[in-house]
Amino acid sequence: KLALLGAAACFVLSGVGLTNGPLCLYNASENGCGHHPLWGYPFLEAIFPLLLSWSRRAGSYLRDRGTWSICLEPAGVVSWNIALFSLLLLISAAEMVLASIQILNGCLGCLCGFCEGK
Repeated sequence: KLALLGAAACFVLSGVGLTNGPLCLYNASENGCGHHPLWGYPFLEAIFPLLLSWSRRAGSYLRDRGTWSICLEPAGVVSWNIALFSLLLLISAAEMVLASIQILNGCLGCLCGFCEGK
């Protein structure tokens, strides 16, 4: 059960990481926050106003590769962020399936395991 909980936590946190985007140095003047580079989450901050619906806001940078150049440093951080969290999503989904099978196997073994000698 603990493995299932850990896999579910990894799955949720990876989804949040994909939705929010990477922490990077970006030009704050593009988002109307000043005229200097700033460390932050540009994809989260650019979509922060509550005027947009959640489905339109969540992970919108994933579909628009043109916005990836917003991050100035570190180089390639957006593609790294997407690759890392996508891989973690897949691995945690597989881990949840395997943990569920293990739990089911343990329950069936407990219920039917004593019938072998009869």
